[in-house]
Amino acid sequence: MTLNPYLPHTLNLISMLGFLWRLSLLRRLTTRSHLIPLFIALITLWLATAAQAGSIRPGFDAFELDRGDDDNYSNAIDIGFTVNFFGENFNRLYVNNNGNLTFGDALSEFTPKPLDSAGLKIIAPFWADVDTRHPSSGVTKYGTGTVNEQTAFGATWIDVGYYDSKVNKLNSFQVILVDRSDLGVGDFDIEFNYDKIQWETGDYSTSGGINGLGGKSAHAGYSNGRDVTETLPGSGINGAILDGGPNSLVANRSDFSFVVRNGKKPEQVDERISLEPDGITSVGGNHTVIATLMDNISKKPLSGREITFEVIEGPNAGYTEKVRTGGNGQAFFTYTVSECAGTDKIQAKFVDSVRNEKISNLVSRTTVPTAPVARITVTPNPGIIRQTVNLDGSSATAYCEGGSITSYQWQSDDGQVIPPNAISSITYAQTGTYTITLTVTDNRGASHSTSQTITVSEPPPPVASFVATPPSGEVPLTVALDGSSSTIYSGGNITSYQWVSRDRQLSPAGAISSITYTQPDSYEITYTQPGRYEITLTVTDNLGGTDSMSKPITVFRSNQEALMDVLGGEGFTIEERAISFTTAEGETHHALLSDQITSGTPSADLFNLTSTPIADANYDGIEDFLFTYPSGDQQVLYYFGAHLGPALGALRHYFKQTLGTEEVIINRDGSILLTIGNEL
Repeated sequence: MTLNPYLPHTLNLISMLGFLWRLSLLRRLTTRSHLIPLFIALITLWLATAAQAGSIRPGFDAFELDRGDDDNYSNAIDIGFTVNFFGENFNRLYVNNNGNLTFGDALSEFTPKPLDSAGLKIIAPFWADVDTRHPSSGVTKYGTGTVNEQTAFGATWIDVGYYDSKVNKLNSFQVILVDRSDLGVGDFDIEFNYDKIQWETGDYSTSGGINGLGGKSAHAGYSNGRDVTETLPGSGINGAILDGGPNSLVANRSDFSFVVRNGKKPEQVDERISLEPDGITSVGGNHTVIATLMDNISKKPLSGREITFEVIEGPNAGYTEKVRTGGNGQAFFTYTVSECAGTDKIQAKFVDSVRNEKISNLVSRTTVPTAPVARITVTPNPGIIRQTVNLDGSSATAYCEGGSITSYQWQSDDGQVIPPNAISSITYAQTGTYTITLTVTDNRGASHSTSQTITVSEPPPPVASFVATPPSGEVPLTVALDGSSSTIYSGGNITSYQWVSRDRQLSPAGAISSITYTQPDSYEITYTQPGRYEITLTVTDNLGGTDSMSKPITVFRSNQEALMDVLGGEGFTIEERAISFTTAEGETHHALLSDQITSGTPSADLFNLTSTPIADANYDGIEDFLFTYPSGDQQVLYYFGAHLGPALGALRHYFKQTLGTEEVIINRDGSILLTIGNEL
């Protein structure tokens, strides 16, 4: 469970109210004139106290030490990553109730002393006689989490008391180890976080404290347990690190970050950024801001660091840029100031070695009122003759803070008069290059002019385009014509669609040889005779430009009519695919059309079927024929001859070969039966 940092303060407030009530103080003060101010004072005190909890990182509290032993410690804990501390790799450590972490073994010692006397590698945010046995004391908690998206381990002491079970003064502090294996194996960061330090010593004979103060005061820092020790300023000095002391841990908590790289001694991190110049005033132009990064401990510049500059307020708010520092720790940010008057506020930030974001001081740049600035937008440009050219000067600007444009004056070098509005127009009747000038005047009488050239040329002609559906087919053929895909120059329109249909070669009598349709852009035309025709669309635009497009239309005789012409002797009959016909000599012949038609392109002869002898296709000993229709379709004619009997025998033989049975005959519709009949 994550501890709500405001909960202990809320409980303290409730306890205080109960205590005052029991003393009859509240009962004596419960008049309207006293009760409300009292509650306001208490709430204010509570909020001020609760607000301090913000510096302790949330989380890192999944596990806790038993409060029953004030010198308790954990078993070896897997911290989730490897740390190289003074040249030795560890992935386990011990959380000790008395305000420290140790490596290799636990530490129950409660009287603080110089850290190198611990005999163990130690990281101590506050080594003193912590006692959590009282129910009103917090307990020592620890666990894993993340800091700036890096894996981390932490131990937290919130509102813990001191020996012997004292809670009249409470301390809140924390230590965080942050994995930095992204920089090197075993690299890590150390954070000491403090919210409240009210006691410094346990009330025990060896500690020498009285009411949590004096005696052997707490030590904070780190050591290899032998000969290297670093302690925070004020460690071991009575009253120095307490709240309000000269080396207050709470007041100086932002400085307690350390880096450990390649197992070397931790180095404290205090990296800072500053900006200059400040308070600049000018008229437009460019503005340059200089950021300087310094290590506040070594007083050396920080090079190669990425800084983010941003204009956070003013006419140019939102402008941002990332720049890296040079060898002198400086980075330069230059941006173009808008013409509008106003004050920009600029800030910069960077991420320090322990991945904390550091923000610079604010600097300002003030732009004073300037003359107006004229701007022109011309559309279309280039243009064409007799076309309206739109002139837009509405993007002209005046100075900010009350400035306005009061006059727009247009001028063309061909002498035309242009209406004096922010948005106007002009038309040119001749080709050429012209110059448009706009002069704007603001409410102070200041003016500014700008010019732009316009190229005017002859318009491109329209482009005729249409679709004929279908482009070919049997008579009678109706063709739908659609010319709506024709195109025109931007801003123009097509004023006329003219359709013409005519022969491209000789056609039989009665064919449509020439027919004209004018308007609309789509139409239908019907052809009643076979032939090859041509459809032409001519379009005309509003400036008189024209363009034409032609497409062929092919109309051919139907398969049925062509077949009847070929076989249409006396007594001709056809039922589905079965055919009988009588020759001029009076003989009746029989045949069967194949059930499959192969589609092709129209033949050269759009009127007549052509017949080509082919080999015996149905094994009846009689030559068959391949018919080619005017449409280009092809179909086999199985010819049986003049006698029906032999024809049936040939059919049985044919289907025995193909279907493996003699018990089949062909109906007049061409279907196959499985019983023997007597006629076709």
